[in-house]
Amino acid sequence: MQLWFVLGTAAELIKVYPLIVGAEKRGWIWRVVSTGQSGANFWRQYDEFNLPRSHSMDPLKSDRDLRHS
Repeated sequence: MQLWFVLGTAAELIKVYPLIVGAEKRGWIWRVVSTGQSGANFWRQYDEFNLPRSHSMDPLKSDRDLRHS
């Protein structure tokens, strides 16, 4: 089983986090793709959840956040 989570905001990541934890517990492969919608805030939350960057993709690379968009 391989799951791909396509997320744009930190709020979306917060909502999906329990699914990521569940996938990890089951030994499923998972990846997160960031759409870059909230750039810096998304990655700050990602790091606070201690999710491995090796499980993520950032095709639009953005360091912007909602305050400085």
